[in-house]
Amino acid sequence: MEDVLRIDGFISVYIVHSLLRLFGTARGKTMPILMYHSVSENNYSAAHPYYETNTTPAQFCEQIRWLRKAGFRSVPLSEVATGEARDRGVAITFDDGYRDILTSAWPVLREHGFSATVFLATDFVGSSFKGRSCLSWDEIREARREGIVFGSHTASHAELISMSDAAVEYEWSTSKERIEQELGEKVDLFSYPYAFPEANPAFVHRLRHILDKMGYVSGVTTSVGSRRRHADSFFLPRLPINTFDEERLFLAKLEGAYDWLHIPQVLCKQVKRCCRLS
Repeated sequence: MEDVLRIDGFISVYIVHSLLRLFGTARGKTMPILMYHSVSENNYSAAHPYYETNTTPAQFCEQIRWLRKAGFRSVPLSEVATGEARDRGVAITFDDGYRDILTSAWPVLREHGFSATVFLATDFVGSSFKGRSCLSWDEIREARREGIVFGSHTASHAELISMSDAAVEYEWSTSKERIEQELGEKVDLFSYPYAFPEANPAFVHRLRHILDKMGYVSGVTTSVGSRRRHADSFFLPRLPINTFDEERLFLAKLEGAYDWLHIPQVLCKQVKRCCRLS
């Protein structure tokens, strides 16, 4: 795949990654949680590579090979959430529950000894979401027997920030209960849909209360970064991965060279929130 000129990649690969290698990385103190969505040949819809959520099967296969070659080992997300960082440990996650996770991603992960956590928007199970087929409950049970772990991505993949507390509670409780019913086991992991509103501390506080009341233990967000020792286990950051992550950028992300992007990400959220309130 040809390299794509992008400012976030240039800074990460040629500046931040070089500095980390020169002065020493925080290896052993952080752990990457990779965020995937669809693994398919579907046409790309994002205006910029940063926002792309699709990864082609060929590029996904390459990325997992790079993981293995670099000495990374699969760590369950539930263990990453406890804060015990492992050198060369990595957790792999998928949002939305697309069917191609089972058909395109899982065979590659299994071949190289990696596992994954998949977050389901339960209203779309057995149907489609954003034009892509989603896993059925039979396929989800099959995948669970294979070793894939499942968590909640709400019921309808709603933008929770604009909803009442009662509606937010319904989204999380309905999804959790349905997955538990279908799999016959406790579900305590979640993934927050859309941009995580960390610039709105009042909402985050209410959200934490709701999630805790629902019985969730930890979760992941779209906030960019690696999991650090003292990170909030309820709202863990992740590293977005897609088909435009060639080897240099992919490995730079794994070694913490993409974490700097969290600062402009937060600033952008704060500016947008101020504009809405003004």
